[in-house]
Amino acid sequence: PRFTASLLRNITIQPSPEWMQRKLKLVGQRPINNIVDVTNFVMFEMGQPLHAFDYDQFVARSNGKTPTLHTRLARTGEKLKTLDGSLHDLADQDIIITDTNDEPISLSAVMGGFDTEISDSTKNVLLEAANWDFISVRRTMHAQKLFTEAGTRFRRGVHPSQALLGVKRGIELMRQSSGGTVAQGIIDEYPNPA
Repeated sequence: PRFTASLLRNITIQPSPEWMQRKLKLVGQRPINNIVDVTNFVMFEMGQPLHAFDYDQFVARSNGKTPTLHTRLARTGEKLKTLDGSLHDLADQDIIITDTNDEPISLSAVMGGFDTEISDSTKNVLLEAANWDFISVRRTMHAQKLFTEAGTRFRRGVHPSQALLGVKRGIELMRQSSGGTVAQGIIDEYPNPA
């Protein structure tokens, strides 16, 4: 129903602030770095899962051109290697995010793809906050046997209004902890407002 995104440029990957690490540990999360930790923190704080992509990987996959993202149902036979390193055979009920080349890069609402993950060399981050059909998320999690904190929230239903709030909160926390610059504007595709 809704897809939002914001771009953060010229970041520095480093440990997240101590206060954030402490709060994440209190809810059973392992701190990773300032970008990934923000996505987890906002999910627990607001109930809106976020996903951070390495924007430069999108540009590389688009042969140096401005990349585009699309959401669609997977096609039988498509595969996606997720952040946990597992290779998944996608089914036609799985909602995915694709790149400029129409190749899967993320299993929507459940887990991101390995090829666009945040790494120590990431310099530019595309932060996504979306809203997904909870029935589709439920089917995907069971079919893929992939159960995540984000998927658990989405399969119970997250209101579409949370997406814009989540991306704004997340991008500001990332800016504060990484020294980056937020690009002007937020992508907000919301064709049928609730």
